Amino acid sequence: MKRHFFNLIYLLVLSSFFIVNKNYGITVGSDSAVSREALVVFPAADIDNEIRGFASMESGFALEDNTTTCTFDAALPVSGDVSLNGGLLYFKRDLIFSNATTFTSLGDVDANGFSLVLANSMTTIGTDTDSLFTFEDTIVELNSDINFQAKIRFDGNGVINGHGNVLDLASTASLVVGTNATLTLKYITVKGVNSTKIHCIDDTGVILLENVLLVQDGDFTFSKGALQFKTSVEICGEKKFIYTSSQTSTVLSDTKLELDYNHTFSYDPTSSADLFEFTDQTSILSLDGATLHAGEVGLQLKKGKLLVKNDSTISSETSAGIIFGNSVSSDDFAGVLLHNIKLTLQGGSLLYKNVNSASWQAVANRSMLTVATGATLDLYENINTDAGFIKFENNATYGRKTGKNITGSIMPRGTLLYDLIPFS
Repeated sequence: MKRHFFNLIYLLVLSSFFIVNKNYGITVGSDSAVSREALVVFPAADIDNEIRGFASMESGFALEDNTTTCTFDAALPVSGDVSLNGGLLYFKRDLIFSNATTFTSLGDVDANGFSLVLANSMTTIGTDTDSLFTFEDTIVELNSDINFQAKIRFDGNGVINGHGNVLDLASTASLVVGTNATLTLKYITVKGVNSTKIHCIDDTGVILLENVLLVQDGDFTFSKGALQFKTSVEICGEKKFIYTSSQTSTVLSDTKLELDYNHTFSYDPTSSADLFEFTDQTSILSLDGATLHAGEVGLQLKKGKLLVKNDSTISSETSAGIIFGNSVSSDDFAGVLLHNIKLTLQGGSLLYKNVNSASWQAVANRSMLTVATGATLDLYENINTDAGFIKFENNATYGRKTGKNITGSIMPRGTLLYDLIPFS
């Protein structure tokens, strides 16, 4: 009888301990000794739930619901089932998932610049497809190919480092950049790019692409914010990348932006031709069988370089055209046609305003610029065809300012229309 009495007293004391502790939040682990923890569900009623230094969360953890908050400050990797259930997790250290971890339910993350490191056993993230979650100042690191199904808004400075892996955006997925925020995608292949799956919510957002392959499976529109291209960026898929933002996007120094076979980059803002910027001559736009198209306002290209690797096309909708240079030698936008390559001006106008004779390079005698029927080449400065030549199809137009000429070989194929450009 006495033994049962003491057991009852023990249970009452233990129960009262958890009730009192609940008011102060659940704290798991310590900063002095390793503890192996069972699955912990942090309750919504607590405001200072915490996972501390040497807690080994071998069975995972969960937040009770979308009103729950918890601070992660553990030094050891996490395994098991992790479910945020729409709640908010604060980081004071990197959260590293080890193998045999499942991330079954997302929530909001305020990482304070720390990393969320995904295990190489993970293949799917974000089955909560109806909610938009916020990751603030968060670095997401991939260690495997990931099928991504969720909608994530990145606030502050966000990074997705693919470490050479694939992020495959499901039909439900989107990557959203918040106000005054920057999202960097680096060392990654992003598949499933279409519509507006990657976008800024307003014009203050920036997306930096560094060593990225974008694979489009549908037309993609970028309508707000700015893009920055760094080191090596390739866009592929026989679709259109439609740029309509009113903000300036930039190909940085020592960078090649390559458009792959049958891909079309369509520049189509409504206000300015000057929103696609190149930092210097090491900023390269490469056409590998692709099309560069300009909408009604035209496209002004300065300082960088166009590299044509395979037969490619440029075109514009109006006489505003695509403009190489601006009659200031330091702003020349060089054109380089590789061996036996044809660049076709399919429609609209090419306004040539490069000053330096070396700013047009055709490296072999079968490298050519072709001006198609109905298209116009306007010379505001002299052009030297180098080893190649310029071919004018029937009823193409050759316009020039007085005293400006083609030096080198030309090949008219039928009637060539001439136009004298007036001095402005």
